[in-house]
Amino acid sequence: MNDKLIREMATDPGIFRQHLKIEKNFVPVKFGDVCEPWQTNDLQALDAAWTQLAGWAPFDPKTIRRAYMERGRGHGKTTELAIGCTHAMVFATRPLVGIAAAADKDQSQLLSHAVERIVLLNPWLAEVLDVKAYEISGRSGSR
Repeated sequence: MNDKLIREMATDPGIFRQHLKIEKNFVPVKFGDVCEPWQTNDLQALDAAWTQLAGWAPFDPKTIRRAYMERGRGHGKTTELAIGCTHAMVFATRPLVGIAAAADKDQSQLLSHAVERIVLLNPWLAEVLDVKAYEISGRSGSR
């Protein structure tokens, strides 16, 4: 990763997603190469909120900050949430604190496991994120 690309990723979650490697059918691929148009639409709808949260855009009260994504199993809900959280924590200009709620202990680990897979497939992220079973912390002080 070069510095110019990292700066572009910081301010544009779409660029981050294009270059981010994920696992699809047990094979590492760039998310941008496999993202379906409906996924792109859903993710773009939240980009302004993630960018504001990370401190790269000024607060706008009109920005949509909540989403309910109902999809079948295996349609990217956890991965997409993990990508958004990873982007915000990696590029935050200030410490962030977030909470992910789940129905049970096993389900509560889904998000941290998804972030962990992203970090394993994108080694440069390991320099700024530390993933544990129930906590993800970032160099900016985010957790």
